[in-house]
Amino acid sequence: MSAEEEITKEVAYIEVVRYRDKDGKPTCAKNFDTGEVCLFYTAQRFGTHEACWLSDKSGKFWETMRRRNDGIGSLIPLNNCPLWLDERDEESNTPP
Repeated sequence: MSAEEEITKEVAYIEVVRYRDKDGKPTCAKNFDTGEVCLFYTAQRFGTHEACWLSDKSGKFWETMRRRNDGIGSLIPLNNCPLWLDERDEESNTPP
């Protein structure tokens, strides 16, 4: 018997909380102080660039998330976010 034959495959589902901002738009966090943040949220470059574990990692740095309202509003989930596949925001996370 090979090692591959001894390994079984299972599908598991996890519960993940998702958030909406005050306008009902998808976002990645409600309150950083209380830990109400998406499981996939992360920051890079000494915390100066917000990112997602599901970001494009093909470059030197992961894809950075943008914020609404000229950078001071709620986080805009990335286009590939599996939590929001059924609901796309009109705002793209891809810079113009």
